[in-house]
Amino acid sequence: MGTILDYLGWRLDVPLRVSPFNPVDNLILSVFSYLPLEGFDGQTISEIAPTVCAREQSPSYRELIRLMGAGARFGPMRIIDFCNQFSVEEEKQFAAVSVELGDGSTFVAYRGTDSTLVGWKEDFNMSFSDVVPAQLESVKYLESVAGRVDGPLRLGGHSKGGNLALYATLFAGGAVRARVREIYNNDGPGLTARMQECPAYPKVEPLVRTYLPQTSIIGMLMEHAESYQVVRSEGFGIMQHDPFTWQTGRTDFVKEGGLRAGSLYADKTIKQWMASVSAEDRKAFIEAVYRILSSTGAKSVNDLFAGWRK
Repeated sequence: MGTILDYLGWRLDVPLRVSPFNPVDNLILSVFSYLPLEGFDGQTISEIAPTVCAREQSPSYRELIRLMGAGARFGPMRIIDFCNQFSVEEEKQFAAVSVELGDGSTFVAYRGTDSTLVGWKEDFNMSFSDVVPAQLESVKYLESVAGRVDGPLRLGGHSKGGNLALYATLFAGGAVRARVREIYNNDGPGLTARMQECPAYPKVEPLVRTYLPQTSIIGMLMEHAESYQVVRSEGFGIMQHDPFTWQTGRTDFVKEGGLRAGSLYADKTIKQWMASVSAEDRKAFIEAVYRILSSTGAKSVNDLFAGWRK
């Protein structure tokens, strides 16, 4: 038992032809999308690893890309079409990258929420809006990638990225959707009840693989009609959202029997609040909080913590 970094060490020289793609590989590629990948297209992970490692500030992410580039499992995988869009005016934070796995399929990884206030604001906008800009971009991106590559598609993401993978598949064209084999949602919000009423949803739902840590908060947001699996995490409370705390085996996550009481209580409380407050009042509340936080001059959550007195 270990983390995704331990898994990378164990599977360093085990290519996909020996041990096929599994749920842990999905999480690693979903986390990979958080890295600074600007300027790379058509290069392998091994080729870009030294440059990305030099750009990245986080020790965990530096170790992730170092290990990915060092072995036969991830090193030969080829990157295509990294996209990173950010707009304060549109309240949009979107990024995605696609990776040709080498087994004939392509993994489309959507980045989750970053540390910017705009990114968090877009997430909260989901509480009163049926669609946010990143969701619209997720569909455009999937259709663009599908036009560049042949073969089956796998989609995944961590946090908001998991929601984007779901949304993109649901609203992509039928020909693109037919090529999707699996959709991985790693502790990301589900879909609204209205989205689950879309004609395409019955075809999409069986493809979804949802993974939640024992004390999931983010992943319990919205609606999950699909079943989910609970993953053991060594984190505490909401810090279990951090994918580097998830426990893995050789080919899968270490599973738990169910969610902890704290997660279920938080989910019940949030859903009760959502049901008791109108969409207009939710929007007013979120807009007010965002204006207050923005008035400090902070651009990110880290800025808020650094100047919390202000």
